[in-house]
Amino acid sequence: MSFRPVTRAVVAILGACLLFGWWQNTYGTTGGPISLAKMFWLFLALTFFFVLPASQAREAPLPAPERRFWQIFLGAWLLRAAVELPLLAFTRLWRCEHGIAHTLLMLVFVLAKGPRNILGILTALTLVFEALNAFLFSRLGSPETGQYFASSDPVFLWINRLTWLEILILIPALAWWLRRPHLSPHAT
Repeated sequence: MSFRPVTRAVVAILGACLLFGWWQNTYGTTGGPISLAKMFWLFLALTFFFVLPASQAREAPLPAPERRFWQIFLGAWLLRAAVELPLLAFTRLWRCEHGIAHTLLMLVFVLAKGPRNILGILTALTLVFEALNAFLFSRLGSPETGQYFASSDPVFLWINRLTWLEILILIPALAWWLRRPHLSPHAT
């Protein structure tokens, strides 16, 4: 069986997130421990906010406006990463509210301009989950204290259970979307 490049990228991201989680829980000093649920959530966020938009931005059979939408969406997330990662790594200036504001802005963009297909719907749903997760985390954890992840600590039990529910919704939908028929011989 031959896998498309986007499927290989998704599998690689999953492996990288699980490896990151192991490293973070074993050696990580910045950000604190991360639960297994949040490792999978990181995988879904990277997939829906970076990998799939990058793939769709290059998908030749898609109409130009849809490709342009994914290019803008990806660019907005790359800009967030360029701002957020240095703030998290070198300062404690990033706040959950910053991420929530960006996520909600992206949700408005998806709802207003996004494609009316399964990927657009799944992306919107992922954005809703991301904003909810960040809001709930902001009530229990804080980047101000150097804690960036919900750990397996009982204080995060409810957040982790909710995250597992989100994972149970999104991973089968992602797998189904990845198995869709090729749009062209060169489709990603």
